[in-house]
Amino acid sequence: SVAYNSLSTDDHIFDTSIKIYPNPAESFITVNFNYPLASPIHFKLVDVMGKEVLDKTLSLQTEQISLSKFKRGIYLAVFKIDNQRFIKKLVLN
Repeated sequence: SVAYNSLSTDDHIFDTSIKIYPNPAESFITVNFNYPLASPIHFKLVDVMGKEVLDKTLSLQTEQISLSKFKRGIYLAVFKIDNQRFIKKLVLN
């Protein structure tokens, strides 16, 4: 199980620059970063029990991620950019 902290106000500019859609999602999501990526971004998908169900490196400004093998429910999309973590709630229908 993994514990994640909420965002600080300093992180707000990066948080609003990360878009996940559609949300709620069914079989895939598109992740879009509204700024050029200087280096790859570490992405994890974590279920409500804290289990990491997906661990992926994102290197494009817009990427599509398949969710077809995951159960319906609420997940946390966790982005690690440099030494900072950004978390967004994702609903899978």
